[in-house]
Amino acid sequence: MKQIHSKLFIAFHGAPDQDIVSFALQCISGQGAFESLWDKEEDAAGVNTLTLTTAVSRRDDSRYISNKNLTVNSVSVTNQKNGVPMDGRAIFNLACRALKHCKKALSFMKQFLVNGQLPSGTNEDDLDIFILDNMYRILKGGDIDTIDDAEDDVAADAAATTTRPEEWFFPGWAAYKAFGPRAPTEYQTELLLLGDWPNNKRGDGGKPSSGRSAAREEVAAQQQKERDNVRGIPRDKLAALSQAEAAAEQRCHESNILALSQVIDSLHKRVELYIRLDPVRMADKIDALMEKIEEKETLMSGMATKKRKTCGLFGAVDEETTTSVVRTGTVVTASIPSTGSTSSLS
Repeated sequence: MKQIHSKLFIAFHGAPDQDIVSFALQCISGQGAFESLWDKEEDAAGVNTLTLTTAVSRRDDSRYISNKNLTVNSVSVTNQKNGVPMDGRAIFNLACRALKHCKKALSFMKQFLVNGQLPSGTNEDDLDIFILDNMYRILKGGDIDTIDDAEDDVAADAAATTTRPEEWFFPGWAAYKAFGPRAPTEYQTELLLLGDWPNNKRGDGGKPSSGRSAAREEVAAQQQKERDNVRGIPRDKLAALSQAEAAAEQRCHESNILALSQVIDSLHKRVELYIRLDPVRMADKIDALMEKIEEKETLMSGMATKKRKTCGLFGAVDEETTTSVVRTGTVVTASIPSTGSTSSLS
């Protein structure tokens, strides 16, 4: 577990000696997946200014400017007074909480879309409002950790008379916009993947996006099609099945690692509680918990090395590979404070 926290700390805060650019800096400067969170404005002198989109901030009456209202320091410290950088455990806990909210948001997204596409006469903002309204209703009825699918309707009914404040958003909203299934294809994380909607593109009714990336994808797809149809053999369906199998196995692997890491974190909290209560009287229980933690962490280390399935002509082929628990581009926390909001972007 300590290795996970350490990797998260490095990824979030960066490591110049290892040429690792921090996620905090990427977020504030609008790099990579975070580019979609900002509107770029150029003044008469040619100076670019990044302003947080209203889709993320949920405020039309305020502007949040990069390196002015929002800075690397403001999104990477435990609070604005002490200036202490968030440690790996805090980052991990925020990421897990954001992921829970994002997964619940996906269920409302699925309710709104028709066959993975926006209904006729609606746009991306209509979808955002639908998701936020429903998230507000269920969260008014309880915490994300206490509400399950069976209780959603009860919680929503209990809060049906409550109107969502326009500036409200749930923890993880920025992560949902940056890495969710409506984000640019190259930045969508498998943790938030809707596998049964493979043609679900960003707000264009399932049509591929334009630009150089789309052009490269189209050329690659055509070349692959030509290779797969050598001698008239229709191999595209076999390849698609193999790819789907490999993707499903990877998602399952990531889910198992996340679940195990949460169990380890809970055991650590129990040890801390027993130590605060009475470390002498609780010594046997503490020793038992520490043994269990060691066992789980050994299992976690073993899960980092797994068999990866690569797509062959007639099915998936096992290939030995070592997989890092922390994958670049899938950290789902940005922790952007929003003045006047009832929650923070995470």
